[in-house]
Amino acid sequence: MLALDIGANRGIWTHVLSRHGVKTLALEPNPKMFQVLNSALPAGAEARMIAASDASGTAELEVPGHGDRFSNQHASLNPARNCGRSVGKVEVETVRLDAMDLPPVGFIKIDVEGHEKAVLDGARELVKRDRPRMIVELEERHTQIPIRKSVADIEALGYDAFILKAGTLRRIEEFDPARDHNGVEDTPAYINNFIFLPR
Repeated sequence: MLALDIGANRGIWTHVLSRHGVKTLALEPNPKMFQVLNSALPAGAEARMIAASDASGTAELEVPGHGDRFSNQHASLNPARNCGRSVGKVEVETVRLDAMDLPPVGFIKIDVEGHEKAVLDGARELVKRDRPRMIVELEERHTQIPIRKSVADIEALGYDAFILKAGTLRRIEEFDPARDHNGVEDTPAYINNFIFLPR
């Protein structure tokens, strides 16, 4: 089965998956980060300079300013992500995962700085067909959508949600947005990675 690393950046997840013998397809639209990713791609992995989204075509990737340069760590197709910050813009190719004619997919990691809903909207048939396990980074500050709603929308696809806290997998009922998410960004208490297992 194939694993998808969506928003691969420099390929940390791609390398971890490959070390475990998992064939991985990494998607990274940022040209600078794609060069880093592709230059050190592990055996059994493939990389494409493209963004997963809810429509195939092109879109503007916003790369936020950082001092007198640009930060390649937080580029996003979601304009709300960089609201109020100076950004550089790069036109990138987008694709619906459902349009890629992929073999069976067993695992998907999504880290796309606020564009997660669009990625999943473009992958409805794949998710229905393969029921992959998923790790999705969700942050209320990126979308202004309550974190509980973002989690519930993915659960509605037939998934149970979990968090990893103190090294232990815990059910979503133990997640408290006030304690674990809102107002604790950039602290060890912050939880923004959610694990979804098919029911």
